[in-house]
Amino acid sequence: MLSGFVAETKKTPTWPEMLHAIKRNFGGLDLVNPEKYFKKELSNAMDFSPDVSLN
Repeated sequence: MLSGFVAETKKTPTWPEMLHAIKRNFGGLDLVNPEKYFKKELSNAMDFSPDVSLN
């Protein structure tokens, strides 16, 4: 799913796009909060990722 977002926009996926994919992949797991874990693990990458847009 994320590869589709990237292929379509030619940009690094946004947090809302990643969150949509995360929730879709982990939607059936009621005992887990995947958003919390992914946000924690990706926070450094999101804060320090270089601008790689083609604009």
